[in-house]
Amino acid sequence: MKKSFLIFVCTVQAQIGINTPNPQTEFHIDGAKDNPATGAPTVAQQTNDVVVTQQGRLGVGTTAPTNNFEVNSRTTGVSGVKITQLPSATVLATDVSGNVISGISESSGVSVTKQRLIAQILQLYLLQDQEITLSDMQDIMPQHFC
Repeated sequence: MKKSFLIFVCTVQAQIGINTPNPQTEFHIDGAKDNPATGAPTVAQQTNDVVVTQQGRLGVGTTAPTNNFEVNSRTTGVSGVKITQLPSATVLATDVSGNVISGISESSGVSVTKQRLIAQILQLYLLQDQEITLSDMQDIMPQHFC
């Protein structure tokens, strides 16, 4: 008795679109339902979009994020990101685990705050016409940064 086998090979590539019939990435939410049915949305239409790409990048206000997390507020000088638990932080930094924290904290990692302090200390030495030696820097660093 002869047996026959029929083998099907099927490749499926799916994109999920919420409020859009035309998703631009693997997962695409069009917040205002204003994207076109075909073609790419305009820059203005992307403002209310959120996407996740095949590389796992998250884009807010853009359908083509170029980093793991990209927010495009469309407003010059405004990031579009708000961190509610750090309302009075004037400088943000990262701790040793990479978490974003207030740059004023003693446990902060390399931060703009520390860089500013170094610059201010060096300016004080220079304004007083004092020579700065390696020994001076080693004395200053533990006082201000350790």
